[in-house]
Amino acid sequence: MRSLAMTVFLLGCSIPALEAHEKSAKAECAEVRQQIRRIYSRLRAGYTAKTGIRLEARLRELKKKRARVCR
Repeated sequence: MRSLAMTVFLLGCSIPALEAHEKSAKAECAEVRQQIRRIYSRLRAGYTAKTGIRLEARLRELKKKRARVCR
């Protein structure tokens, strides 16, 4: 009986932590997607060769991060 009570207690404590992690993951995903949209916007607006190389590199990094974070 004691182990059952402890299990219920631990589950009750861990659920809010999981929900907080899920919210932070969603927020991070939204931020990454917003950064990607900003880069695409800058690419459409025109750029120098040096800036284009930098933006494309940043875009690659963000896409990799999006693949990890946004599931």
